[in-house]
Amino acid sequence: MLALMLAAGEGGQATDTHGAVEEVARQPFGSVLLVMGLVVYAVYQFCAARYRRIPTL
Repeated sequence: MLALMLAAGEGGQATDTHGAVEEVARQPFGSVLLVMGLVVYAVYQFCAARYRRIPTL
């Protein structure tokens, strides 16, 4: 859907990941969402490392 909107000229400008993060941060509650996302990702990575199952032969 986004690709069709961009092709029709209705989308925004293309940007890199830094530009996308800056755009999210500019939105209302954007910085809160970014921090929450970082915390959730850190918890996920911790759980994945702590509880992973490595099969033994």
